[in-house]
Amino acid sequence: MSFLLPDGVARWMGPLVISAVGLTVIFGNPITVQALCSGTHNCAIEWVGALSGWAALGGALLTIFVMTQQLEEQRRQSDFMTGNGSPDAYIALAVDQDEELLRWFPMLEIVVVNRNRRQLTIREFRFQSSDDRFDVFVKSVEQGGVERPMPLSMQLRTRYPHAHIAGKEEGQKAERCRILCHISERGEFRHFPQNPDLLRSIYMKVQLLGEYRDAINTPVALEAEANIQL
Repeated sequence: MSFLLPDGVARWMGPLVISAVGLTVIFGNPITVQALCSGTHNCAIEWVGALSGWAALGGALLTIFVMTQQLEEQRRQSDFMTGNGSPDAYIALAVDQDEELLRWFPMLEIVVVNRNRRQLTIREFRFQSSDDRFDVFVKSVEQGGVERPMPLSMQLRTRYPHAHIAGKEEGQKAERCRILCHISERGEFRHFPQNPDLLRSIYMKVQLLGEYRDAINTPVALEAEANIQL
C-alpha cells in the first residue's frame, strides 16, 4: 500500500519548488543584483532571494517527510511478508444463551492475531471499564476451530487464558485465538434486559500480557478497546 500526497499538497508543492529555484537563479547572480540594487541598502531582490531560499527549504523538508512515510510503509509491508509483523488484538460483543432459563447473556470476545513468525503466548489480561460495576472472566479459549472451556469458569473467575498462538508461516494466513469472557455486574453475571431501551454503552479496555516463545523469550503487551452495548 503506497503513500500518496494529499491533492491539496500535490497541487502547490511542485510550482513552489520550481518558483523557488527560478527566483534563485534569476535574482541570485551578481549581475542582476548590481543592476537593480545599486546604491540601495534594502534591496528587494535580497528579500526575494531570502524568501525563495526558505521556500526551497520547506519543499525539501516536505519531500523528506513524504519519503520517510513511504519507507515506513514499505517496512511494514516487508515485515508482514517475512513474518516479522506485530500481533493485533481487538474486542467485541458476543452473545451466549442459557438454554434452561431461555435468557441471552452478553459476552466479551477478545481476538488476538499473531502476524509474527514466532509463537505467541498470552498468559493473562487486565481489564478496565468506564463503569466499575463491570468485570470480565475467561469462559473459553478457541484456537484452530477447537474450543477449550475453562473449568469452573463461573466459580474461579480467572483472567489467565494461557493461550498459545502458532507463528505465521510465510505465504499463509496469520493464526488467531478467540478468548470468550463472562461479563459480570456487581458480582452477578450480566444478562440482556427485556427492554432494549435500557441498554447503555460501556467503554471497555483490555491489556493482554504474554511473550514470544523463542531462544530468548520476549515480553509482549497488547491493548484493545471498544464501546460495548450492555
